[in-house]
Amino acid sequence: EETIGKFADDEKPFYLQLHPYAVHGPVRSRPDLKASTGDELAGFVASIDLTIGRLLKVLNDTGCAENTLILFTSDNGGTHKDNLPLRGKKGMFTEGGIRVPLVAYWPSVIPPNTITDRLVHGIDFYPTLLELAGNQWLPSKKSHPLDGESFAGILRNPSSKDKRSAIFYLFPGYMDARAQPCVAVIDEAEGKRFKLLYFYEANAWELYNLTDDIGEDRNLIKKHPRLASKLSRKIQD
Repeated sequence: EETIGKFADDEKPFYLQLHPYAVHGPVRSRPDLKASTGDELAGFVASIDLTIGRLLKVLNDTGCAENTLILFTSDNGGTHKDNLPLRGKKGMFTEGGIRVPLVAYWPSVIPPNTITDRLVHGIDFYPTLLELAGNQWLPSKKSHPLDGESFAGILRNPSSKDKRSAIFYLFPGYMDARAQPCVAVIDEAEGKRFKLLYFYEANAWELYNLTDDIGEDRNLIKKHPRLASKLSRKIQD
């Protein structure tokens, strides 16, 4: 609270990155929150609600709320309970392992209850924040090319139809029973969103229509070989 208060007294814009302990394991709720929610994990999550509430109160009290963008996100899929209807969990490359919340709060810009289906990856935050700050620190593509793509345009105009280019994952290692060496691409094709995965050990491909099959239950690799080939070339490139 004291830190934000000092920033608020300065005319310069400020950047704050807040990393709460929750909801990373081990799951340990405050006793009072566990009692009020009736569940250890629910009480653990409730502590995040209180933390965000304190942050919003300080921004309101210092008069910064209307001019402040808050981005709420996580680093990987859930692990403490199932992620239904998503398949899998943290450490896997199914949607339950890589799809995470992303909530943007900007009272003077983003209307309440706005939803967009634009693809966003963690590497997109850097160019996005640089653009919002005026792009004066953005490195040249020649000296320091970035894989991330700014989504500042979507934040400023949520109704925009701006689309992100394909997102890629390369995992060259092993993670217990959850992951083996694989590569994946998520991209749009024919008005739908698809994910193509290749598993090196099994020499096997999997293709999923995430738009119609968010649970990744139906492997379409034999049904759509041309689409799979097109996506595999993007991986190769």
